[in-house]
Amino acid sequence: MARIVLNTVALDPLRWANPKRRFFELVDLIEPITAATGFGGLEVWQYHLSGLSADELADLKARLDVAGLSVEVLGLYPSLAGPTAASSVAEAAHLMAAASTLGAHSVKIFVGDQASETISDDHWHESLRHLDELIRVADEHGLKLDGETHQNTLFDDLLSLEHTVAAVGEGRMGVCFQPYDFSDSHGTIEVLRKLAPDVRHVHFQGRTRDGVFCLLEDAPIDYRRLLGILARSGFDGTLSVEFVKDCVVDSPEKMDLSLVLANAEKDRQYLARVATEAGLTLR
Repeated sequence: MARIVLNTVALDPLRWANPKRRFFELVDLIEPITAATGFGGLEVWQYHLSGLSADELADLKARLDVAGLSVEVLGLYPSLAGPTAASSVAEAAHLMAAASTLGAHSVKIFVGDQASETISDDHWHESLRHLDELIRVADEHGLKLDGETHQNTLFDDLLSLEHTVAAVGEGRMGVCFQPYDFSDSHGTIEVLRKLAPDVRHVHFQGRTRDGVFCLLEDAPIDYRRLLGILARSGFDGTLSVEFVKDCVVDSPEKMDLSLVLANAEKDRQYLARVATEAGLTLR
Protein backbone atom coordinates (compact mmCIF):
# COMPACT_ATOMS: atom_id res chain seq x y z
CA MET A 1 0.00 0.00 0.00
CA ALA A 2 1.16 3.54 -0.76
CA ARG A 3 1.61 6.27 1.87
CA ILE A 4 1.21 10.03 1.50
CA VAL A 5 3.77 11.92 3.59
CA LEU A 6 4.86 15.50 4.17
CA ASN A 7 8.42 16.48 3.30
CA THR A 8 9.71 18.75 6.06
CA VAL A 9 11.77 20.72 3.53
CA ALA A 10 8.48 22.43 2.59
CA LEU A 11 8.33 23.97 6.05
CA ASP A 12 11.79 25.50 6.32
CA PRO A 13 12.48 28.90 4.74
CA LEU A 14 16.25 28.37 4.90
CA ARG A 15 16.12 25.32 2.63
CA TRP A 16 18.18 27.07 -0.06
CA ALA A 17 20.45 29.08 2.22
CA ASN A 18 24.20 28.93 1.73
CA PRO A 19 25.44 27.24 3.81
CA LYS A 20 22.43 24.97 4.27
CA ARG A 21 20.88 25.15 7.73
CA ARG A 22 17.49 24.91 9.37
CA PHE A 23 15.25 27.69 10.63
CA PHE A 24 12.87 25.41 12.55
CA GLU A 25 13.80 22.53 14.81
CA LEU A 26 11.95 19.38 13.73
CA VAL A 27 10.74 18.77 17.28
CA ASP A 28 9.00 22.17 17.18
CA LEU A 29 7.17 21.30 13.95
CA ILE A 30 5.45 18.21 15.35
CA GLU A 31 2.56 19.98 17.05
CA PRO A 32 1.79 22.37 14.15
CA ILE A 33 1.79 19.47 11.66
CA THR A 34 -0.54 17.29 13.71
CA ALA A 35 -2.83 20.21 14.60
CA ALA A 36 -3.26 21.51 11.05
CA THR A 37 -3.00 18.46 8.78
CA GLY A 38 -3.94 14.83 8.34
CA PHE A 39 -0.39 13.68 7.57
CA GLY A 40 0.70 10.69 9.60
CA GLY A 41 4.17 10.30 8.06
CA LEU A 42 7.15 12.46 7.20
CA GLU A 43 10.02 12.65 4.77
CA VAL A 44 12.66 14.37 6.88
CA TRP A 45 14.96 16.90 5.26
CA GLN A 46 18.62 16.21 6.03
CA TYR A 47 19.16 19.51 7.83
CA HIS A 48 16.26 18.89 10.20
CA LEU A 49 18.17 15.88 11.51
CA SER A 50 21.81 16.93 11.29
CA GLY A 51 23.68 17.82 14.46
CA LEU A 52 21.27 16.20 16.91
CA SER A 53 22.77 14.54 19.96
CA ALA A 54 21.75 11.04 21.05
CA ASP A 55 19.55 12.56 23.77
CA GLU A 56 17.92 14.98 21.32
CA LEU A 57 17.30 12.13 18.90
CA ALA A 58 15.67 10.05 21.63
CA ASP A 59 13.49 12.98 22.69
CA LEU A 60 12.47 13.57 19.06
CA LYS A 61 11.51 9.90 18.66
CA ALA A 62 9.43 9.98 21.85
CA ARG A 63 7.59 13.11 20.80
CA LEU A 64 6.91 11.75 17.30
CA ASP A 65 5.52 8.55 18.81
CA VAL A 66 3.20 10.46 21.16
CA ALA A 67 1.97 12.58 18.24
CA GLY A 68 1.39 9.51 16.05
CA LEU A 69 3.82 10.76 13.40
CA SER A 70 6.20 8.32 11.71
CA VAL A 71 9.44 9.09 9.91
CA GLU A 72 9.20 7.19 6.64
CA VAL A 73 12.06 8.66 4.58
CA LEU A 74 15.29 10.59 5.09
CA GLY A 75 16.23 13.00 2.29
CA LEU A 76 20.00 13.38 1.72
CA TYR A 77 22.10 15.51 -0.64
CA PRO A 78 25.61 14.03 -0.63
CA SER A 79 28.56 15.03 -2.70
CA LEU A 80 29.92 11.85 -4.27
CA ALA A 81 33.09 13.15 -5.90
CA GLY A 82 35.65 15.85 -5.24
CA PRO A 83 37.30 17.33 -2.16
CA THR A 84 34.22 17.23 0.10
CA ALA A 85 32.94 13.80 -0.96
CA ALA A 86 34.50 11.69 1.79
CA SER A 87 33.19 13.87 4.61
CA SER A 88 29.80 14.23 2.89
CA VAL A 89 29.40 10.46 2.54
CA ALA A 90 30.48 9.96 6.16
CA GLU A 91 27.84 12.46 7.31
CA ALA A 92 25.22 10.72 5.15
CA ALA A 93 26.10 7.39 6.77
CA HIS A 94 25.76 8.93 10.24
CA LEU A 95 22.36 10.39 9.37
CA MET A 96 21.17 7.07 7.99
CA ALA A 97 21.85 5.50 11.37
CA ALA A 98 19.87 8.30 13.02
CA ALA A 99 16.98 7.87 10.59
CA SER A 100 16.91 4.15 11.27
CA THR A 101 16.64 4.93 14.99
CA LEU A 102 13.58 7.05 14.19
CA GLY A 103 12.02 4.15 12.30
CA ALA A 104 12.61 5.24 8.70
CA HIS A 105 12.19 2.69 5.92
CA SER A 106 14.10 4.39 3.10
CA VAL A 107 16.52 7.12 2.19
CA LYS A 108 16.25 9.41 -0.82
CA ILE A 109 19.42 10.94 -2.21
CA PHE A 110 20.59 13.35 -4.84
CA VAL A 111 22.94 11.11 -6.83
CA GLY A 112 25.87 13.46 -6.40
CA ASP A 113 26.05 17.13 -7.26
CA GLN A 114 27.61 17.06 -10.72
CA ALA A 115 25.78 17.04 -14.04
CA SER A 116 26.08 13.78 -15.95
CA GLU A 117 27.01 15.56 -19.17
CA THR A 118 30.08 17.28 -17.74
CA ILE A 119 31.35 14.92 -15.02
CA SER A 120 34.93 13.74 -15.54
CA ASP A 121 35.84 10.06 -15.80
CA ASP A 122 37.68 10.23 -12.47
CA HIS A 123 34.70 11.79 -10.71
CA TRP A 124 32.35 9.29 -12.35
CA HIS A 125 34.27 6.34 -10.93
CA GLU A 126 34.66 8.02 -7.54
CA SER A 127 30.90 8.67 -7.50
CA LEU A 128 30.21 5.00 -8.14
CA ARG A 129 32.47 3.93 -5.27
CA HIS A 130 30.76 6.29 -2.85
CA LEU A 131 27.32 5.35 -4.13
CA ASP A 132 28.13 1.68 -3.57
CA GLU A 133 29.20 2.56 -0.01
CA LEU A 134 25.92 4.39 0.67
CA ILE A 135 23.89 1.49 -0.67
CA ARG A 136 25.75 -0.90 1.64
CA VAL A 137 25.30 1.40 4.67
CA ALA A 138 21.60 1.80 3.92
CA ASP A 139 21.22 -1.96 3.73
CA GLU A 140 22.99 -2.40 7.08
CA HIS A 141 20.38 -0.13 8.66
CA GLY A 142 17.43 -1.80 6.95
CA LEU A 143 16.88 1.13 4.59
CA LYS A 144 16.13 1.10 0.88
CA LEU A 145 18.04 3.70 -1.13
CA ASP A 146 16.38 5.66 -3.95
CA GLY A 147 17.99 8.20 -6.28
CA GLU A 148 16.03 11.31 -7.23
CA THR A 149 15.52 12.35 -10.84
CA HIS A 150 17.00 15.84 -10.61
CA GLN A 151 19.16 18.20 -12.65
CA ASN A 152 22.91 18.38 -12.01
CA THR A 153 23.10 14.83 -10.67
CA LEU A 154 23.81 11.43 -12.20
CA PHE A 155 20.03 10.98 -12.45
CA ASP A 156 19.52 14.12 -14.54
CA ASP A 157 18.35 12.26 -17.64
CA LEU A 158 17.16 8.77 -18.51
CA LEU A 159 20.35 7.58 -20.17
CA SER A 160 22.56 8.61 -17.28
CA LEU A 161 20.10 7.13 -14.77
CA GLU A 162 20.09 3.79 -16.59
CA HIS A 163 23.89 3.85 -16.90
CA THR A 164 24.32 4.56 -13.18
CA VAL A 165 21.86 1.87 -12.07
CA ALA A 166 23.56 -0.68 -14.31
CA ALA A 167 27.00 0.32 -13.00
CA VAL A 168 26.08 -0.16 -9.31
CA GLY A 169 24.07 -3.30 -10.04
CA GLU A 170 20.48 -3.74 -11.17
CA GLY A 171 18.02 -3.85 -8.29
CA ARG A 172 20.38 -2.34 -5.70
CA MET A 173 18.69 1.06 -5.74
CA GLY A 174 15.32 2.45 -6.72
CA VAL A 175 14.07 5.72 -8.19
CA CYS A 176 12.52 8.72 -6.50
CA PHE A 177 10.58 10.25 -9.38
CA GLN A 178 10.32 14.00 -9.73
CA PRO A 179 9.35 15.64 -13.05
CA TYR A 180 12.23 17.08 -15.03
CA ASP A 181 9.82 19.70 -16.42
CA PHE A 182 6.88 20.76 -14.28
CA SER A 183 5.22 22.52 -17.21
CA ASP A 184 5.18 19.46 -19.51
CA SER A 185 2.51 16.96 -18.56
CA HIS A 186 2.89 14.72 -21.63
CA GLY A 187 6.68 14.51 -21.34
CA THR A 188 6.49 13.80 -17.61
CA ILE A 189 3.98 11.00 -18.17
CA GLU A 190 6.18 9.40 -20.85
CA VAL A 191 9.27 9.50 -18.62
CA LEU A 192 7.32 7.91 -15.78
CA ARG A 193 6.07 5.12 -18.07
CA LYS A 194 9.68 4.10 -18.67
CA LEU A 195 10.75 4.35 -15.04
CA ALA A 196 7.61 3.06 -13.30
CA PRO A 197 8.88 -0.48 -12.49
CA ASP A 198 11.76 1.01 -10.47
CA VAL A 199 9.91 3.95 -8.87
CA ARG A 200 9.49 3.57 -5.11
CA HIS A 201 9.06 7.20 -4.15
CA VAL A 202 7.47 10.23 -5.84
CA HIS A 203 7.93 13.93 -5.10
CA PHE A 204 4.97 16.24 -5.65
CA GLN A 205 5.16 20.00 -5.98
CA GLY A 206 2.57 22.05 -7.80
CA ARG A 207 4.10 24.63 -10.15
CA THR A 208 2.52 26.98 -12.65
CA ARG A 209 3.94 27.16 -16.17
CA ASP A 210 5.96 30.14 -14.92
CA GLY A 211 7.50 28.03 -12.15
CA VAL A 212 5.60 29.55 -9.23
CA PHE A 213 4.48 27.12 -6.53
CA CYS A 214 0.73 26.46 -6.59
CA LEU A 215 -1.74 23.87 -5.34
CA LEU A 216 -1.29 20.46 -6.99
CA GLU A 217 -4.80 20.52 -8.44
CA ASP A 218 -3.97 23.79 -10.24
CA ALA A 219 -0.67 22.54 -11.74
CA PRO A 220 -0.22 21.73 -15.48
CA ILE A 221 0.77 18.10 -14.84
CA ASP A 222 -2.08 15.61 -15.00
CA TYR A 223 -1.51 13.94 -11.65
CA ARG A 224 -4.52 11.68 -12.10
CA ARG A 225 -2.87 10.05 -15.13
CA LEU A 226 0.50 9.96 -13.36
CA LEU A 227 -0.97 8.13 -10.39
CA GLY A 228 -2.80 5.78 -12.73
CA ILE A 229 0.51 4.70 -14.24
CA LEU A 230 1.88 4.04 -10.76
CA ALA A 231 -1.20 2.03 -9.82
CA ARG A 232 -0.90 -0.17 -12.90
CA SER A 233 2.79 -0.78 -12.17
CA GLY A 234 1.97 -2.09 -8.68
CA PHE A 235 3.42 0.90 -6.84
CA ASP A 236 3.38 0.54 -3.04
CA GLY A 237 5.84 3.25 -2.01
CA THR A 238 5.85 6.84 -0.81
CA LEU A 239 3.97 9.83 -2.22
CA SER A 240 5.74 12.87 -0.76
CA VAL A 241 4.37 16.42 -0.77
CA GLU A 242 7.69 18.21 -1.19
CA PHE A 243 6.93 21.90 -1.80
CA VAL A 244 3.65 23.74 -1.49
CA LYS A 245 2.03 27.05 -2.29
CA ASP A 246 3.36 29.98 -0.21
CA CYS A 247 6.40 28.05 1.09
CA VAL A 248 8.87 30.49 -0.51
CA VAL A 249 9.33 33.83 1.28
CA ASP A 250 11.70 36.80 0.98
CA SER A 251 13.05 36.33 4.51
CA PRO A 252 12.62 33.53 7.07
CA GLU A 253 10.63 35.68 9.47
CA LYS A 254 7.91 36.11 6.83
CA MET A 255 7.17 32.39 6.74
CA ASP A 256 3.48 31.85 7.61
CA LEU A 257 3.67 28.27 8.84
CA SER A 258 -0.08 27.97 9.33
CA LEU A 259 -0.73 29.04 5.72
CA VAL A 260 1.90 26.64 4.35
CA LEU A 261 0.47 23.76 6.37
CA ALA A 262 -3.06 24.60 5.22
CA ASN A 263 -1.90 24.39 1.62
CA ALA A 264 -0.03 21.15 2.32
CA GLU A 265 -3.24 19.70 3.71
CA LYS A 266 -5.13 20.74 0.56
CA ASP A 267 -2.48 18.92 -1.50
CA ARG A 268 -2.74 15.85 0.75
CA GLN A 269 -6.50 15.69 0.34
CA TYR A 270 -6.21 16.14 -3.43
CA LEU A 271 -3.58 13.41 -3.70
CA ALA A 272 -5.61 11.04 -1.56
CA ARG A 273 -8.66 11.57 -3.78
CA VAL A 274 -6.97 11.16 -7.16
CA ALA A 275 -4.77 8.28 -5.94
CA THR A 276 -7.84 6.38 -4.83
CA GLU A 277 -9.59 7.16 -8.11
CA ALA A 278 -6.50 5.90 -9.96
CA GLY A 279 -6.63 2.58 -8.12
CA LEU A 280 -3.89 3.02 -5.52
CA THR A 281 -4.55 1.61 -2.06
CA LEU A 282 -3.44 4.03 0.65
CA ARG A 283 -2.48 3.34 4.24
